[in-house]
Amino acid sequence: MLLKFIIGLLISYQWPITPFNQQHNISGTFGEFRYGPPIHFHKAVDIPASEGTPVYAVEGGVVLWIGSGFNGGIRVGRFAYVHVVPRSDLQLGDTVTQWEVVGYINSAYHVHFKDGDGASSYPLVNPLLQGNLSPFEDPWGTNVYSVTFFSHYLGNCMNPDSLFGQVDIVAGALDTTGSGTIGSNNGVFQIFYTLFSSDTDSIIVGPHRLVQFVHLPSTPVDEVYYAPWSNNQNHYYIVTNSTVKARGSLDLKHIPEGDYALAVYASDTRDNWDTNFVNIHVVPTDTTPPAVPRLKVLKLLPDGRAYLRWKPDTSHDLAGYKVYIKFGNSRWVEWANVGPSDSSFTTSRTLTQNWNFYFRVIAYDNQGNLSYPSTIFVIRRTDSPDKVLIVDGIENEMGHDYFSRYLEGLENITVETISESAISETNFRDYELVIVSKGMDSTALDTTTLLEYLNAGGHIFINGGKIAKILNSTTFLDLSGVRFLQDSSGIDTVVSKPCGPFYDLTAVISTGKESNVIDTVSGSFGVFSFKGDGYAGVLNRDTSVIFFSFSIDHAEDSLFTIQVLRDIYTVFGLTSVSESYSSIDRGISVSYSFDGSLFLNGIKHDEKLGIFNPAGRRVFFSAIHPYTKRIKIGRLPSGVYFIKIGNKQVFKIMVVR
Repeated sequence: MLLKFIIGLLISYQWPITPFNQQHNISGTFGEFRYGPPIHFHKAVDIPASEGTPVYAVEGGVVLWIGSGFNGGIRVGRFAYVHVVPRSDLQLGDTVTQWEVVGYINSAYHVHFKDGDGASSYPLVNPLLQGNLSPFEDPWGTNVYSVTFFSHYLGNCMNPDSLFGQVDIVAGALDTTGSGTIGSNNGVFQIFYTLFSSDTDSIIVGPHRLVQFVHLPSTPVDEVYYAPWSNNQNHYYIVTNSTVKARGSLDLKHIPEGDYALAVYASDTRDNWDTNFVNIHVVPTDTTPPAVPRLKVLKLLPDGRAYLRWKPDTSHDLAGYKVYIKFGNSRWVEWANVGPSDSSFTTSRTLTQNWNFYFRVIAYDNQGNLSYPSTIFVIRRTDSPDKVLIVDGIENEMGHDYFSRYLEGLENITVETISESAISETNFRDYELVIVSKGMDSTALDTTTLLEYLNAGGHIFINGGKIAKILNSTTFLDLSGVRFLQDSSGIDTVVSKPCGPFYDLTAVISTGKESNVIDTVSGSFGVFSFKGDGYAGVLNRDTSVIFFSFSIDHAEDSLFTIQVLRDIYTVFGLTSVSESYSSIDRGISVSYSFDGSLFLNGIKHDEKLGIFNPAGRRVFFSAIHPYTKRIKIGRLPSGVYFIKIGNKQVFKIMVVR
């Protein structure tokens, strides 16, 4: 094929309409924009002539294609003749000699003359290259008649007197191929840009070539042409792009402030050039990212869709927000791009039941700077009538991901998330349990809505490293049965109280995270203590408050957080393990070792396994990895237990000692 191509380039061919050895008009050049639909590159040159004009084979060969209709035509060997009514006596496989009539121009009033491609073994090539269609002289040249600057990220027009950041350059250019009106607005053969110093003595950037139409580029049409402005007669080129690297830009971030000259220049196949110089002024680029978006609400709408809202940002250079979603163990996906005046997003579809969904938002400004990601809010939709609300009170740790582990501790129940700033606008009575997480935040907490919720029979779990000190001498602290004693002095371990609801749980708190030492008051009792003196957790059954003076988010072992949340659900008498259960799977069996340890055999799932006593208290937890067939449970006291695999399979076993 390469040899054929080289030989073909060395042998010119004449015109497919008479007179063969005389130049004709060209009304469409190779590679120029075509509207379609769909939009596409022009794969040939257009030679205008009246309807019925005979079309001749410029080279002899075999008929490889015949088509009818407006886009019909005929291919003889290397060359195709389109918008042609084929000669009626010709068939596929016939041999045609040079200068034999192959058809007649139809109502398109031109022949679309194509060199290579299709059923031929030749690559598609520009017929107007030197050494191809002959004779062809082109003294008329090209014209770069406009240069426009756009923000690379936003797409809005920019003033050449104030350019910054990453800039896209769009140039209108045409090639004239004849002395009359026909052929006065064809596409150019190649187009470049170069950034010079203001006196044009020094090159700052470039020269950068967008395209050279020897062959058609492999990049999409709308990465060569600016499609909103281009049509069959007007061709606007995105000269900062590249047919090699696709989308690009003129990056001015590191170009010193000052005056420069930008040149856009184009040529035809006969090396006739035109240059358009534009004086520009570069201003300093702002590299400061926008503020981190502060999420306020992630809730389910009645139809099952998710509604996300964040605090509006009034910064003058804010350009918009990117909303990211992931579910389960998937990767983050940019789900939506929201304008700067918007501060909410609603999913177009309902959330899949029992799936864990995670949302975060990133802001960007008009110079392409991205903020750090927001805090991750979590949500789950189930058919359970009960709901849990997570309240994010950790204002000083924006961008955290503490709540992802909460979903593991709150299995099989609907979960929504709000920020502390949205407490007053939220109807807490819609929730069975409200979890308030303050982390190490020391800002005041508005407890009015929380008190109303408790008085209406609600349940609250509140935790934070400074929360007791923040609420000292407040009604809420009194109602919780808690008294603030002092700040902890570097104590890093909390231990559950024997025989309490959080039996046999210990947590190491991350280094540098503070806590408060607290005491019980009026009917409450301690459930966690520091390794030493003083309580770290208090339960008040009368008012349905569990109060931790340390942050569960700062426990080094995430399983601690998961188990605490499961135990809290049990303490408040809420559903934990479904009362319905299936019979044990065939193939799953229970066995004992010589020391009395319990084993579960025949496991075939890549899931999580939990064992619960009849009160719903989890007594064993393990991840089941692929190819695991036997799990050691250890020694369990005699009694009935529920074994749960994943989110669906629950069965009952009896342990007898």
